[in-house]
Amino acid sequence: MFEYAIRVHEYVSPDQRYPNPAGAVPRRKPPAADISFLEPGDIAEQLKALLDRPELHAAVATMIYSGLRRGEIVWLRKQDIDMDNRLIRIRPKKDGDKFWQPKTKTNRVVPISQDLYDILSEYEFPQSSIWHFPAPKQKIKRWEEDNMSRMLRQINGRKGLAWKALDFRHTFGSHLAMNNVSLYKIATLMGNSPEICRRHYAALIPEQLADCVEFNFKKKAGHGGSPKTSRSKIIPLRRTGYRQAHAKSHLEQMKKILDQEKPRQLPQSNFGKAINYTIERWDALNLYLEHGTLEICNNLVENAIRPTAIGKKNFLFFGSPESGQTSAVIYSLIETCRKLDINPADYLRETLSTLPTMQQSEVADWTPTRWKSIRGTAGK
Repeated sequence: MFEYAIRVHEYVSPDQRYPNPAGAVPRRKPPAADISFLEPGDIAEQLKALLDRPELHAAVATMIYSGLRRGEIVWLRKQDIDMDNRLIRIRPKKDGDKFWQPKTKTNRVVPISQDLYDILSEYEFPQSSIWHFPAPKQKIKRWEEDNMSRMLRQINGRKGLAWKALDFRHTFGSHLAMNNVSLYKIATLMGNSPEICRRHYAALIPEQLADCVEFNFKKKAGHGGSPKTSRSKIIPLRRTGYRQAHAKSHLEQMKKILDQEKPRQLPQSNFGKAINYTIERWDALNLYLEHGTLEICNNLVENAIRPTAIGKKNFLFFGSPESGQTSAVIYSLIETCRKLDINPADYLRETLSTLPTMQQSEVADWTPTRWKSIRGTAGK
């Protein structure tokens, strides 16, 4: 309404900072939704639903198995897909007066997996078009992104499915993460920054994921070794022995280099600060060698404190340092209860009702661990 009034010169804001008064109203940014991705059974169901539409079937398979964006799919030309070398090349191009380039403005190459190769080999693209996935009704013209999504929604709606293009892209990244592919490599393949990939996929690669989803990124026959044993399945004692045998020598060599470099670097230089930071924490780092129960990474801790980070964003601020401390205590208690399979509501209800009459000597009995051991009850 204000925008229209401004355009027809019927309204002039008294505050030059905000020509539109609505612009001065604080806007709460909703939290980012959790990503969705397809499991192997979902992939099979989705591709089966599209068999009658070969263009869409091949395009969706390409998104799933290569992580391409919807815009990258519709701008693919025939020469961008190299079946001989099994590569997809993402690079800028023009269509008449329209110029397109990748979102990150950088070219990249994505390998074609065996499953995608099989699907693309069966796809008969129109010879009269320069586009690999042209518009179905007009076999020559480039497929518009919105038209592709509209057709996908219509077909999926009839089949009782609700997957969309972004879910297909996340499927590629998610399955790579669950197969322990590094976030850096995922970012390179998907044309994302490592920070974005960390936010999306870091939670999918904790060491406790023993049974990674079987996806189609296996080494070719004759080129791969025997599968590695998941570290999560190694008992702590064996894990300690393995670290002593294989990791200790590397840490000792690392410490030797740090000691040699420390006097050569200025203490306030970035390198000097990094060396001092590491040496100050060296004893704590070496506990990793002595205790097999300690994980090599902090993914479990990151997952546990994620609700706190989300809370800080949603609440904007706590009001005071004391409120922040109180919030940290409450979060710690609740997350500890969840880790111990205690119903947080039951624990807090009983603890808070007893707190006014609780003696100092009784406090230790009211930690979640002692509370559970004394009562022998776990949350449902």
